[in-house]
Parts: sequence; structure tokens; C-alpha cells
Amino acid sequence: MFCVECGKKVSDTIDGLCSRCYVKKHRLFDLPGIIDVTMCPVCNRCKIDTGWQHEPPEQMIQAFLEAKAREAPVTGVSVHRDNNRVTCQGTFRGEAVTETTTLDIRMHKEMCQQCARLKGGYFEAILQVRKNGGDITQEEKNIADDIVARRVIEERGTYVSKRVEHPTGIDYYIGDRGSASLAAKTVKQAFNGTMDISSSLVGRRDGQDVYRDTIIVRIPAYQRGSYVELDDTLYRVMDTGKRVGLLDLRTGQRRPVYDDEMKDATVIDAEPREAVVLSRQAGEIQVLHPETYDTVVLTVPEGMDIGDTITVITWKETLYLANR
Repeated sequence: MFCVECGKKVSDTIDGLCSRCYVKKHRLFDLPGIIDVTMCPVCNRCKIDTGWQHEPPEQMIQAFLEAKAREAPVTGVSVHRDNNRVTCQGTFRGEAVTETTTLDIRMHKEMCQQCARLKGGYFEAILQVRKNGGDITQEEKNIADDIVARRVIEERGTYVSKRVEHPTGIDYYIGDRGSASLAAKTVKQAFNGTMDISSSLVGRRDGQDVYRDTIIVRIPAYQRGSYVELDDTLYRVMDTGKRVGLLDLRTGQRRPVYDDEMKDATVIDAEPREAVVLSRQAGEIQVLHPETYDTVVLTVPEGMDIGDTITVITWKETLYLANR
């Protein structure tokens, strides 16, 4: 075969042309002359022809140009941009290709859908975190807040339109149902709690029914390490879940109970204190009461290594070994 342009004998032609002549007469890179970049004035996310992204406009433009350049029948593609001048290079059937074009970049401002929904107070789910049998603690609030921030905002990129505190818990109004469900499951696991969900129809959008979820995560009043009174006996909670492991602080015996039996338990606000060991003998020690300074005899579980001090709590004027 011969090239109709230069007359060179070649093994193959493209439209009658050899590779070199074809490259000279044809543009292989099909880049747009105009790129419209839309930036949200609230969150600064941008979009070109795909969804909103948390990337600088220059980075998005470069990525867009590289993606368009790779559509050409050219290998080893590289794209260099100098202001509005774009140069693409590569190799076509062994021939080096260099093409330059002028680019018109148009910047627009438009609020993204997420920011528009947030501004309008839109939400798809309410996550209600509630403490059973008492007020939620600041530590529990912090844990719940951290989980919602991570599972909803950081990982899923959605938002919390409103946060309302109550004495027994917190309400989170969340923009996405899936994110709310993920956060609820994580809160439930963190506190070994329970979870209930209900959905209600709130309207239609784009021909589809729109539902709103209400998810309630109930935190037990007790946690691992809590002291509780049940059946006039003082226990320390050793394990939580559907089966709760209790340790009798008087006898040292363990008692497993089901979670629903714990509704009759009362959490004891007891502060562990250190007590000095005065003497010891088989199965017993004498300690100095940290408040009254009386000598108190306590039984010691077998195999327990007693040091110079132990941890005790006081309940109903009785001293108990706290770390059996």
C-alpha cells in the first residue's frame, strides 16, 4: 500500500494515509472549547459534568481534561494546561502527537442540593437517643455526637439540620435516611442499647413516595462497671447485652439476668474510694473505713491478691469491696 499524501509504501493506511500524514491532517483529541464550572457558595463544592465534589476547581478541571483526552485513540496521554491554553500529547501508531487548543472556562455560583436542603431545614430521618431511667450524661452526649459526626457528616457527606437536647437524650434531624440508620446502629452498639424504627409517608417526589424515618435508640441506665441495686442486693455490672452479667458485691457470686429483667434495677451513684488494709487472714481482711475510720471486716474471693490498699464503695451505710 502507498500513502496517497506522501507516496510512502506502508503495510497499512488510515483513509489512504500513513500514520504520519494522518496525524498531520487530523485532530485526535476532542476537547471542549468551553468548560462550565459550578461552585456552591456555601460549602465550596464544585461540579463540571458530574456530581458535586469536595475538590478545588483547578483540580477538577485538570481531571476533566485528562478524562476527555483519554477518549482519543492515543496512548501515553499527558495534558498540560497553562491558563486557557491546553496541550495534549501522546502516541498514535508509533507517531508522536501534540495538539494545542484554547479553553474558555466559565465559573458559575449555584447552591448545591444538599446546602439548599439544609438551609430549608429538610431532613429524611430523626435519630432519637434516649437514656432509660435517668438523664443522659455529658460523656454519653459526647459519644453520640462523635458517632453522628463520623457516620453522617464525615463518611456519608450529608448533614444534621437540627440537634435538640432533652434531659433524657438528644434528637438529631438528619438529611439522609441511610446515614441516620448507620449512625443509629453504631450508637446502639456503642451503648449495648436497643433500637426501634418507624416510617411515615410525607409526600411524593419525582413520582416516588417519600418517607421519613424516626429511629429511637435507647441507652440502658447502666453500663459495664456500673453499680446497681436489684432485689435489695448490690451488684456490679460485668457484661452488657441481651444477657447482663452481675457480680454480687457481698458474696462475690455471679448472676446472669436477661436485659428486660434489668428494668427493675436501680443504678447506684457510688464513688469508689481507696481503703487501707489493716490486717488479713484466710478469706477476710480488716480495712479502715475511708469515711468513718471504723475497722470493717470484708470477705475476699479466693485467689484475690490484696495489696496495701483496696477499692471500696459505700451503700446504705455498708462497705463493699468494689473490685471483686
